[in-house]
Amino acid sequence: MSSASYTKKAKHARVRQGERTGEDSPLHLVRTICKSVGVTLLTSLTLLLAFSLGLYFSPNPSPLIRPLGIAAACIGALIGGISAAKLYGHSALLCGLLNGCAMSLLMLLASLFFRSYASGDSPLIAALLHAAYFAASVAGAYLGGRTAGKKKKAKRR
Repeated sequence: MSSASYTKKAKHARVRQGERTGEDSPLHLVRTICKSVGVTLLTSLTLLLAFSLGLYFSPNPSPLIRPLGIAAACIGALIGGISAAKLYGHSALLCGLLNGCAMSLLMLLASLFFRSYASGDSPLIAALLHAAYFAASVAGAYLGGRTAGKKKKAKRR
C-alpha cells in the first residue's frame, strides 16, 4: 500500500467513492450518545445547583422546588439533544430519541435506587413527564441539526 493512500486527499477521494469511513458506524453513534448524555447530566446538575442556590435565599421555596426541578431536567434534555445532533452531524430524530431514551433509562434506574426520595406521582403524570423529556431532547436535536447543517454547508464552499 502506498503512502499516498493515507493522505487527506486520498481520504476525500475514498469518501466520494462511497467508502464508509466510520462516521456513520453504530460505534460512532454510541460514543456520540454517551457524550451527549454526559452533557445532559452536567447541564442538569449545574442548573439544579443554580436553582437550589436561588431557592436558598427565597423566603418560601417549597412551591418552587418541583417546577424548577422539572425545568432543569427539560432544559438539560434540550441541551443534550443539541449536543447529540452537533456531535453526530446528521439524523436529528435518531439522536434526539436515543438521547431521550438514555436519559429516561437513567432516571428510571435512579428512581429504583432512591425510591424513598421519589415524588410519588401517578403513573400518568410520570409518563407525561418522560414524554416531555423525549420531546425536549428531539426538539434540541432538531435545533442542533439545523445549525450543524449550516456549518457543514459553509465548510463545503
